[in-house]
Amino acid sequence: MPVFKLTPVNADDPDWKCSSYCGEVRVRAENEHRARTLAARSFALFDPIGQGSCLCTWESEAHTRCEKIQDSPADGEKPAILFPALPEKHAHLRS
Repeated sequence: MPVFKLTPVNADDPDWKCSSYCGEVRVRAENEHRARTLAARSFALFDPIGQGSCLCTWESEAHTRCEKIQDSPADGEKPAILFPALPEKHAHLRS
């Protein structure tokens, strides 16, 4: 299974307030869409101001670059967040 690197386009964008993390993420997933979805499930927060739903920056191509890492040593069988380390409540999403 390939590994993808997701990187915020502009970490200062206010839309990132709805994410618990705003930095490089490495995800093992079947494809780019699944990599983005796994990152969103891992880091998305509820709207902190209560103004409705937040934009999911991890799934937005305008907010996040996603590139496939060729010949990654982290290739494996199970989708997982490889970096950064996730808190214990997300242990099921780790490799």
